[in-house]
Amino acid sequence: MLIDSHAHLDDARFADDREAVLERARDAGVRTILTIGNGTGPDDMGCAAAIADAHDGIYATVGVHPHDAKAWEPRHLAMMEATAAGDRVVAIGEAGLDFHYDNSPRDVQVEVFRAQAALAVRLDMPLVVHSRDAEAETMAVLEDVAPRRGVVHCFTGGEAMARRVLDL
Repeated sequence: MLIDSHAHLDDARFADDREAVLERARDAGVRTILTIGNGTGPDDMGCAAAIADAHDGIYATVGVHPHDAKAWEPRHLAMMEATAAGDRVVAIGEAGLDFHYDNSPRDVQVEVFRAQAALAVRLDMPLVVHSRDAEAETMAVLEDVAPRRGVVHCFTGGEAMARRVLDL
């Protein structure tokens, strides 16, 4: 049995053939898929939950990607919490820091990442972390907020960072 722990099934490129994509995955032995709930930005973060609700074996996350952190407003935290209460939503994220592309100001990325990590702790949910070229800042948030479990995705850190994450 295979599990895809990070899919973006909401991507517009799948709009015409999402069902065929899911069938090919099942035919290849994929039995569970975690689809990431970032959508096109904070106002669309619930998109993955709708996909998960419509398909057996699919679960969702809800979060704000660091590229979209610039659009974050305080109301989005309440939206995220409400969406996270759904039966098929199992994690917070994809959240984190991306200092390679800097599509959002770094200080805003850190603020939004910290809020999502704290929500994951408060809801006792895993955190899906995106960390690209921001190792020290990512670790500072993770060590301060201390989520109990999750996955680091888009990981550009080395072995030392991986060990620190595992130690958390």
